[in-house]
Parts: sequence; C-alpha cells; structure tokens
Amino acid sequence: MNAFLARFGITSPARAVKAATVPVCIVCAGYPLVVAPLVAAGIIGSGAFLHLAIPILAPLNLWLLRSSWREHGKPLGLILAWASIPFILAHVAGHLIFGSGDTFALLALIWAGGGLLIAGLAADWWAQRKMAQLGNCSTPEGYWRAVLTGGHPGLRRGRHLLGLLPASPRCRFCNAPFAGPFVSFMALLGKRQSVKNPHFCDDCLTKMPVGGTEIEITLLFADVRGSTTLAERLQPAEFADRMNRFFKAGTDVLVRTDALIDKFMGDEVIGLYMPGFAGPEHARLALQAAREILHATGHADPGGAWVPIGIGVHTGIAYVGALGSEGLVSDMTVLGDAVNVAARLASAAGSGEALISVASCTAAGVDPHYLEARHLQLKGRSEPVSVRVLRAGATKPVPATVPLAATQDNSLDG
Repeated sequence: MNAFLARFGITSPARAVKAATVPVCIVCAGYPLVVAPLVAAGIIGSGAFLHLAIPILAPLNLWLLRSSWREHGKPLGLILAWASIPFILAHVAGHLIFGSGDTFALLALIWAGGGLLIAGLAADWWAQRKMAQLGNCSTPEGYWRAVLTGGHPGLRRGRHLLGLLPASPRCRFCNAPFAGPFVSFMALLGKRQSVKNPHFCDDCLTKMPVGGTEIEITLLFADVRGSTTLAERLQPAEFADRMNRFFKAGTDVLVRTDALIDKFMGDEVIGLYMPGFAGPEHARLALQAAREILHATGHADPGGAWVPIGIGVHTGIAYVGALGSEGLVSDMTVLGDAVNVAARLASAAGSGEALISVASCTAAGVDPHYLEARHLQLKGRSEPVSVRVLRAGATKPVPATVPLAATQDNSLDG
C-alpha cells in the first residue's frame, strides 16, 4: 500500500493532506478564474451557489496549505493564501450588503483574491516539487545535512524573510520573532516560543531530530578579556551593564552577518557560520564579523575600548546536530576539534585582537602572508598552530575573493 501511495507522491501525512487540497482548490480558486469572467460577459448568472462555498473553502485551503508548509518550510504560498482571504470575504460581504448583482468592484475583489490564492497554490506546488528533488531527508543525518548545507528547500530564504520582521528575541533556527507586532501571526504559523527550549520555536523544535552530521563550518568565539578583574574594579550594576552591551553588540553583528548564535557562556558569545545559512562565503562573513565586533566594542577608538575583547575564528569540520532524547529537551550543539581550536584561539587573543586560523584566511580568499603571523602552542596539541592577527584598524569590508596581495596592505581592507 505504501509503495502504491508513493507513486502518487504521498509519502507522508503532510503530502497526503496536500493531495486532498486539489479538489478543494479547483472549486475555491476556480470560481474567480472561470465563473467570474463568464458572469462579467453576461453568459451566465451570478453563480450565487458558489458564494456559499467560498467562505468555507478558502479558509480550508489556508489550513491545508499550512500543513503543507510545515513539511517543506517555504512560507510564500501560505503568505499569498493569507493575503487572498480579505478580498474573498469582502466580495462575499458586498453581496450580502448590495444584493446578488456582480458589479465591477465586486468582480475586482474576487479576481484579486482568487489570483492571490492561485499564486499561493502555485508557490506551494513549486516548494513540494523542490522537496521531491531534494531526495531522502528521512534520516537524522540526511535532515541535518540538507539544513546545514542549504539543501533544505526554503529554510535559508525563509530565515532571511523572517529576519526582516522587527523584534527580538528570535528563534535561533528560523529567525521567527518571539515579540513585536508579528508575534500573533507567528503563533498562527506554529512558531511560538517553545517551553522546552526558549531559544527555538515549537515548529523548529518538533522538526529537529536527535542526531547530526559532519560539515565544514566557521566558528567565531568572542571573549571578554580579564572579566574577573573588570568585575572587581566596577560596581556590580556597571559590570552587568557592560556585559549586556557586549552581548547586544555581539548579537547584532552575528545576526547581521547570518550566523547562528550558539550560546552565551559567562563572558563569551559564540557564532556559527554554516553554508546553509551564511552561504559559501561563511568564512569571509566570520572575518567581517570579527572586525565589526572589535569596532562595536570600541577597540578602534582613540579613547580605548569600553570592554576588552579577544576573538578566535577557525574553519574546519565539525559535528553539528541535536543531542538529547527523543520527546525530551534536545538542543543544537557543535562538537569536534574545530570547536576546541576556535575556543582556544579566543582565549589566546589579546585585547583588541582577533586570531584567525590559516584555514579561515584561505576559505575567505584572504592571503595570510600579508597579515601578522603568530605561532601558538594550544592546550592538547603537540604541534604549534599558525594563526594570523586581525586588529580593529580595518575600516573597509573584508573582500570576498580579492587576495590581500592585490592591496599590498597589512589589514583586511578591500
């Protein structure tokens, strides 16, 4: 039976729901495209019997599209379908107020509403088609690889779209806001702040299987230098204020450069740059973020920094996934030698410095020979690690592909 259903693309409950929308959509969306033009031409009457069905079928379409969207993750079809509802309801209300005659204004309303609904159905069909091309994501490793490499349809684009909505905090995974004017709409989409883990929305947390995959990523660790001494020198309220300013400054930069904010650990903030979210230039974005964090914390100011920061950036293979038990709290985590290297580079960096591994320089298209070299003996490693030093003097964006040899400059200026 399962093999028979799979021949028709019905491989999950959500796809079965999508298959059930076809006859509903023909009746609901077909009215403005078929019946309304015939009415306008005077060929048939008003088709009043269909008006009784449209207020029921259009919201039903919306509910079915929401089920489909929860599977493929592309919100465009659902948004267009939502936009169609006011036009359709206004058309029906016009008939209730002014009678059964179809005026041009009423026809314009139903054409607009039907057009948006059909556009939403087309967008949903395209998302389903892309998901079918994606292949097997049924295993945890397949799911995580699709998400982290950008192969999961719509997640990266949807993350950028949701990132345009004002508010903070947000879901770490999809960027859905948990506050602000759109929080009610997000709740309708199932993107409420999860009680299991407030860093994620319910929708993402239920999709996140326990497991993971190995992938090349770039990690950025930003650490407050001498936080114990700083806390001793300042009043508790002033120290807390500076730490909050640091976390906000770091978060703003990391979000703007498409990093996932892994966690806050005491006096440290960690950003993960993955191909699926930051794109193929994830290393360049991490270097840009390092420079911007140094600037944001005052290391480029003549008067000195308001909080001393050291940063470590490294690109390498890491295991990314969710640890925990099925049905219980699980959190996204990153494990491996690349994580340890990035963390120890941050610990070794002086105030106002970002220590960049040669691997990150190479991945970012930056010639490491034109930056200050430093060789470090990191804990747990028998051989010294060669790094390059970036300070807060650079003012131009980090180049995407132009090597520093072309600029003959000892910074990351483009």
